Amino acid sequence: RPRGGCDFVHDFAHIMPVVMFLGIVAVPVARREEFIEHGVGFVCAQDQAGRDRNLKPILAYLREVIDERYRNPGEDLLSKIAAWRDNPRFNGEDEIIGMALLIFLGGIDTVASLLSFTAWHLAEHPEHRRRLREEPDVIPRAAGEYIRRFGLSNTARLITRDVERKGVTMLKDEMVMVFLGASAIDE
Repeated sequence: RPRGGCDFVHDFAHIMPVVMFLGIVAVPVARREEFIEHGVGFVCAQDQAGRDRNLKPILAYLREVIDERYRNPGEDLLSKIAAWRDNPRFNGEDEIIGMALLIFLGGIDTVASLLSFTAWHLAEHPEHRRRLREEPDVIPRAAGEYIRRFGLSNTARLITRDVERKGVTMLKDEMVMVFLGASAIDE
């Protein structure tokens, strides 16, 4: 029923994409709130204790599901990850749990955050909303641009030798994070 407004994150971004994701991995939608609480709690934790507190139940759940899907595989994504145990390149349980955790956190938080940043941008730029409404043929290009601009995935790289670039010294064995969303932005 119309309310004249909404909390976009709570009322939409943490519902639609999360429910779709839970269907892809075939886990109970009834646990959505719990999964969001721990997933967002992990991603947004201010310290290691907070990350650990939220990670513990996620890992316990994923281990249980992975074991069950290995014994009784389905067509879902977690079954495919569990089946990796039979791959000759299988490198141990940490590898499987790492894959499952990456998928879990991405499905719980990444799409919701992307949608939220996109909605925020459109709220702040009525001219962009107007253009999308008046020129629907630009929507596919705009969607691609929003994914590029507000996508939360970044690429980390290990420095293999000391390097100086534009006055910044990066030392061998340090990590650098490349913020992909900043590419091709002039502002």
